[in-house]
Amino acid sequence: MTASNLPDAAFTPSEDTAPSWEDMRQGGCMLIDDSLQKLAVYAGGGGSVVLMEEDCDSDLRFVVIEHDKVPALVAALTKAQAEAAEIWAEVEKEIEAYEAAGSGIASGEVGSHR
Repeated sequence: MTASNLPDAAFTPSEDTAPSWEDMRQGGCMLIDDSLQKLAVYAGGGGSVVLMEEDCDSDLRFVVIEHDKVPALVAALTKAQAEAAEIWAEVEKEIEAYEAAGSGIASGEVGSHR
C-alpha cells in the first residue's frame, strides 16, 4: 500500500480514517487474517509505520511507530520469536510426555509410569 492511497488523516489513525481490511489485503499488508485476529502493517502519514489490529471482539487498535524505530522493533521481535519457539518446544515435550503417560494408563498399564 502506498502513501498516495492512504487516508489524509493517517497521522492519527482511527476507525474513521484507517484503510479497510480489504485495502490491507489488496495491498499485501496483512500479517494475520483470521476470524480471531487481524493484523496489518502499512506506511502511515508523516513517514510513520502503523500496525492496525482487530481482536475477536472487533476492537480496533493502532500502534504508530516512527520509521527510524522499526529496525529496533524488528530486532526485538526476532529475539522474542526465538525465545518463544524455545518455550513452545518445551511445552510440546510436556504435552508428549503427558499423552504418553495417559496412553499407558488407558491401556491398563497403571503404575508403570512413575
